Amino acid sequence: MLDMLKQLFEGDRQPSTPSAEAVPVAVATLLGEAALSDGTLVQEEERALARLVAQRFDLPETEAKAIAAKGLAKARASTDLWRTARLVNDSMSEAEKIDLIGDLWRIVLADGVVDDFEAALIRKLAGLLYIRDQDAGRARKQATRG
Repeated sequence: MLDMLKQLFEGDRQPSTPSAEAVPVAVATLLGEAALSDGTLVQEEERALARLVAQRFDLPETEAKAIAAKGLAKARASTDLWRTARLVNDSMSEAEKIDLIGDLWRIVLADGVVDDFEAALIRKLAGLLYIRDQDAGRARKQATRG
């Protein structure tokens, strides 16, 4: 009985060293959450997601599209942002996470409309990623400029 409980709790742990694809998929999952948070996924958001993954991780287009698709699938199935944010926190610097906030805004802005749910999600993710409000605000301004 004790062994079953131990395995139940330990079996859910992530490996201490994430796979080479784990961080890009985690980032794509967060970007996918932003794309899906208004209830619709438009082509502009989907293309922006793949483009941002390719740029951030210096990947060829086909590989970035595959990772973006995995991220979207995980975002659709996910009920927990904390685990994904934890992997990002453990793997990325503060500057990279601030850039990620900017990328989240680029996804949201891809369809030309900022929904209240999208803005709330980004505020929540900024908190989970330990990004200060000032830095998140700067990232949003940069995303809206270009």
